[in-house]
Amino acid sequence: MLLHRRIAAVVLFLWLCVTGNFVSWAQVPGKPGDVGVYRYPAGDSVPSSLVTRLELRWGPKHSEAQWSRMDAYKADGRRFRVWLLTRQSSARTAGQEVFPIKRYLFQEGGEKPVEYQNQFTGNAVLPSHGFWRYQLPKAPDIAQSGFVFPKKMSFLGHAFDLESVGVEEPFQIPTAKLLRLPCDLEIGAKRDRRDRRELRRFDGEPVDLIRYEPADYPERIGHGQTTFNAPADQVRFVRREPVFYCGNDPLSMRYPECLFRSNYLGPSLDFLDEPAVRTSFALQAALKEGRLPASELTISRVLEHFQTEFGKAKRASGTLHLQKALASRPDVSLGRMKGALWDAWSWETLISSGAYQLC
Repeated sequence: MLLHRRIAAVVLFLWLCVTGNFVSWAQVPGKPGDVGVYRYPAGDSVPSSLVTRLELRWGPKHSEAQWSRMDAYKADGRRFRVWLLTRQSSARTAGQEVFPIKRYLFQEGGEKPVEYQNQFTGNAVLPSHGFWRYQLPKAPDIAQSGFVFPKKMSFLGHAFDLESVGVEEPFQIPTAKLLRLPCDLEIGAKRDRRDRRELRRFDGEPVDLIRYEPADYPERIGHGQTTFNAPADQVRFVRREPVFYCGNDPLSMRYPECLFRSNYLGPSLDFLDEPAVRTSFALQAALKEGRLPASELTISRVLEHFQTEFGKAKRASGTLHLQKALASRPDVSLGRMKGALWDAWSWETLISSGAYQLC
């Protein structure tokens, strides 16, 4: 058995060298009951939201996958947990990479755990706000990536040192609240308010917007709304419901717990404002003013202008707002963590540019 584990570690290391990928601890197979404890090398003082202790455990095996659990303890005394049912990183089917994380559960404090699942495929739904690659511990050195418990781990932008390794009774999988999320369909409104008078749209009276009340949320969910823009003080009405939400104020949200909620999309964003149309206007102006000779108007030049305009639109939409807001908080330390929001809307007239924008 020991020989087999060593061979598996060598194969995994070679695979990492070839692909250049660093895998999380949950993709390096351990024995049920294995536990490793990591500590943040604290100085004189640390921000209250910083995780200072990590406990990584291996649990029961399930078919070709295995359960693992992460317990994270923060400087302020709060704790959160993550359960993963994960395939080994080298598992493949018909030459294609197998979706590695089969199930994903998250628990905040003493609340009942929540499991996030795709309503249509049954696959695990993982956070999609741009920071996920930092949210599972992984070895910062590729030479250590094949070990169950490397000497060091990188987590949420910080380095952790291995404190101890042991064996205990394998943990049990908890009963969780299942959120079956409608990943292929988003129905909602950008506003977090509604018209006071529903008849306004017919009689032409001025717009008078008021806040949604707590009782409005179950009704909206029941009527089929799947995506919400929720003010910070109303997030509690949607975060444990089978819907997506955005708009939680990064300056007041509970960090880093909010990042582990798979139905949190990030702050409310402005859409990317017609980058292809703006490219067309910019090219027309350059041609008219003589800054761009018509003979040089090639496909590659058009793409260069489009990339420039797309970058401007992306920055204007606020895709870095979450990172900047968190970094400004005195109780948060992002370390090496950087992330731009993945899900951003593009309002576009030239639909032929859609493929380029999605890339």
